[in-house]
Amino acid sequence: MKVKLPRQLKQFLQAQIDGGRFENFSDAFADCARLLEKVDGVRASLQKSNYAVLGDVNDEDIEAMAFLVLLEAAKSAQEDLRESMARVKAINDAKAAQRDLVTKVSHDISENAARRPPLKFSRGGIGSEEGYHKMPVPQVDPATSGGLRRVPRDLQPGPIKDVDELRSIGENLRSELDSLSDLGELEAMRLQLLMDRRSKAMTALSNLIKKIGETSSPIVHNLK
Repeated sequence: MKVKLPRQLKQFLQAQIDGGRFENFSDAFADCARLLEKVDGVRASLQKSNYAVLGDVNDEDIEAMAFLVLLEAAKSAQEDLRESMARVKAINDAKAAQRDLVTKVSHDISENAARRPPLKFSRGGIGSEEGYHKMPVPQVDPATSGGLRRVPRDLQPGPIKDVDELRSIGENLRSELDSLSDLGELEAMRLQLLMDRRSKAMTALSNLIKKIGETSSPIVHNLK
C-alpha cells in the first residue's frame, strides 16, 4: 500500500520514529489505525446511547473522546481560518478596485479643474458621464468567484454639471475606501486570532496523540 502524506504530517511521524516511539512508518500507521478504530467505536456508542454510556467509560475511552473533541476543534479552527483568509483576500481585492476608481475620478477632476462646462471625460478617467451613472462599485463577497462583486451604482443623480460635483463623488469614494481599510484591519486581527487558535488546537492534539502512544506502546510491544 502506497500512502502520500502532507509534508507536516510526514515530518511529525518521522520525528516520532527518530525518537524511538515507532520502529518505522508501518508501526506508526498501525498505531493511528488502532486509535481511529477506538475513536469510531466511542463515537458510535455515544450516538447510539445518547451519551448514557458516559457513566461506564474507562481511561482509554476518555482518551479517545478527548482525541475526538480536539480533532473536531482543530478541523473547526482550520475551516474558520480558511474562511477568514478568503475574506482578507476579498477585502484587499475590493480595496484595489476601489482605489482604481478613486484614481480615475481624480483624473477627471484634474482634467476639468480649469475648464468650463461641459465637462470632459477622457479614457484616463471614467470615460464618460454615463460611466458615473452606472459605476461598477466593488463589494466584498467571499461566496462569489474571486471574492468580489461589482454592483452598478449611480454616483450622481441627474447630470454632472461641474467639477465640484466630481470632487464630491471622489470624496465619497475615498470615504468608502477608508471603510474598506478599517474592515481589512479588523479581519486581519481576526485572522491572527484564528491562527493562534488553530496552533493551540494542533499542539493539544499532538500532545494527546503522544500521550496515547506512550500509554499504548508497551502494551502493543508485549502483544508482538
